[in-house]
Amino acid sequence: MKTNTREKRIIFGYGKLTIVRCLLPLLLFLGAVDLIGQQLPVPIAQARLTPLGDTVTIEGVVLNGPELGVIRFLQDSTGGLAIYDFSMGFLQRGDLVRVTGVMDEYNQLLELVSISHHTLISSGNPLPPPLVITPAQLGEAHESVLVRINGVTFTNAGSTFSGNTNYNISAGGEQGVVRVVNNNPLVGQIIPTGMVDVVGIGSQFHHSNPNAGYRMMLRDSADILHQGTITFTSPLQVSNITTTSFDLSWSSDLAGSGGVYYGTDSDPTTLVVSPGNTTQHQVSVTGLSPADIVYVKAFLAMGGDTTFSGINVFATQSLSTGDIKVYFTSTVDHSYNTGLPAVYLNNLLDDTLIAYINRADQSIDLAIYNFNTHNISNIADALNDAHTRGVNVRVVYCGTTNNFAIPLLHRSIGRIPSPTTSEYAIMHNKFVVIDAHHPDPHRPVVWTGSMNLTHSSVNDYPNNVIIIQDQSLAKGYTLEFEQMFGSGGLQPDPVAARFGPFKTSSAPNDYIIGGRVVKSFFSPSDRVTAQLINQIESAHHEVFVNTMLITRTDIAMALRDQALASGDVRVLVNHPNDCTQQVVGLLTNYLGASFRKYDESGMLHHKTMITDPLSPGPATAVWTGSHNWSNAAEMRNDENVLIIFDTTIANLYLQEFMARWSAAEPLHVAQQKHPTLDVKVFPNPSYGSFTITSNTNITFPSTFELFSLDGRLVHQQQFCGRYDQNALKISTSLPGGIYIFRLSTLEGSAAGRLMVK
Repeated sequence: MKTNTREKRIIFGYGKLTIVRCLLPLLLFLGAVDLIGQQLPVPIAQARLTPLGDTVTIEGVVLNGPELGVIRFLQDSTGGLAIYDFSMGFLQRGDLVRVTGVMDEYNQLLELVSISHHTLISSGNPLPPPLVITPAQLGEAHESVLVRINGVTFTNAGSTFSGNTNYNISAGGEQGVVRVVNNNPLVGQIIPTGMVDVVGIGSQFHHSNPNAGYRMMLRDSADILHQGTITFTSPLQVSNITTTSFDLSWSSDLAGSGGVYYGTDSDPTTLVVSPGNTTQHQVSVTGLSPADIVYVKAFLAMGGDTTFSGINVFATQSLSTGDIKVYFTSTVDHSYNTGLPAVYLNNLLDDTLIAYINRADQSIDLAIYNFNTHNISNIADALNDAHTRGVNVRVVYCGTTNNFAIPLLHRSIGRIPSPTTSEYAIMHNKFVVIDAHHPDPHRPVVWTGSMNLTHSSVNDYPNNVIIIQDQSLAKGYTLEFEQMFGSGGLQPDPVAARFGPFKTSSAPNDYIIGGRVVKSFFSPSDRVTAQLINQIESAHHEVFVNTMLITRTDIAMALRDQALASGDVRVLVNHPNDCTQQVVGLLTNYLGASFRKYDESGMLHHKTMITDPLSPGPATAVWTGSHNWSNAAEMRNDENVLIIFDTTIANLYLQEFMARWSAAEPLHVAQQKHPTLDVKVFPNPSYGSFTITSNTNITFPSTFELFSLDGRLVHQQQFCGRYDQNALKISTSLPGGIYIFRLSTLEGSAAGRLMVK
């Protein structure tokens, strides 16, 4: 257990060394100063016991360079401590440095900030040997020190590393987390297949729980120690998908033989070998049936050494029609129609869904974030009617949202809410799978998009729905549904249910549907942001974005880079307050008038992107689904995404996009129009709970943020609905200090200083 945050943090020792809290006054007295006026260093273990806000001097070896961004980790013989100060960016791995700064804490990670003195003593020093631990042992005693975990397997083995992403690992039956940050040398490299040892720096990140969020920071490929002599250098790539076969290819670092085991259950046993002694491997998986879900484990062999991949999931083509229907809840611009007019269903998509539910013959699986019946047709009644006529109905819903329709369902309909723990965010899916395993391949349907089952989403907000008649895709979505449901039966299994960061990648990503290439991804297991950036970068001419928000800087930078490459990049968001300042700054600077805010009634609720819609070619595609372009969607939410490579579907989305675009307002113009709110904060100072009042109505969506004095976001709350008293109640658990607050609403924004006692 942690100590009080003001008396951080640890008694850490190598060998017999122990620092006792009662020695602190004597050690501080002996600290004095050196000849250049800098306070003499204290052992890092002692520094970690210093109250937050106090100044302390430490000396240690730097464990990392810029591969982890601004932060540097220092370690001496007693422990480790993070340093967060932009002025320390020159420090490299192996530097011996003395620094003086202020003790602080950021999301449970103890840090030294506001560096006032530093002395680089020497460079090129050896790093301390990593402490060998197991995943369950990673905790406070290992924060900011080098650690090693042996015998590790990665949950996402065989895919590639992304930036600012956590990865689940296991070793010896224990579970752990490693993290890769943006611009790390590992980004884009293959996630190890087979068993490896990993070395990294113990760290922590959690908004509220001082005993959670422990993880290992990986620095580069040298932190991954392969146990075998031959390794995979690319993930398995699928091609030539037919109703009875597909081809697989992959590469290795050394020449050897390879092959795969495959089958239609998760323990594949049928063997096919890749011929030759080579670094490029390819096999054909044959003898399959239409709409088969196929599990594959690849291997490499050289001499007596064999390396296995994780389990990969693929799908053959189905015998379905592949018909795709697209509907919009807001107006469209048919002047951009090149063959098929886009369909605006005014207040009718609730009835459309009921019509599909009424056609269901065997099964209905509904995964929904927000499900109500007020001012829309009663979808709960339709589900009850389906249940009564013998259809197997199952429901997964968000446990943190007011889903007033859930209690209206028949009591024997299986249902499960998503968790309400702090490690998890929201179950944000909006999909329905109908008759996935029906013997008639023309019956299965997947319904998805951005629309919740609420009055606002159906009738007021711009949303899109895409309906695909394909059995392979329906089976893939069912696999994702049953991970959350915890069961393949009619009732959920809460013990087996997996949500958010606890899921594995269990469904195929690649499909051929009606002759089209379609890709399917689920968050967080499929690392969707990397797929999104890849789709942006693959565009040859245009990228048209129509999304509620963007809070990830890496996405904004990808859009910036595409614009700099002479691409036609247009970005429409609901409001700049829904995005981060960094994103707004980047896109305003590089896109100019091509970065716009939604300026019609309601709220822009799409999460779509169209690539090369005006220049049809191999990169012409639509990105759609429930995935907001945010950290929460990437790392903690349950989300779904489809990429459809098809010029006709892209043109349908273009017709709706241009209707929104023509009514939108460039951000640099919009920002000049919105005034600064007149707000009052009381009490100020407070003990972390206070009230904000405004001179105008505080409307949906509103965001309250607190920043430390060094500019880092330390607390955020989002509010929905209209507050009649023009007041927001804020409650935090931050340590004492001075913070900068910002309130962002559709009416404007306000900022000021706040003191927490």
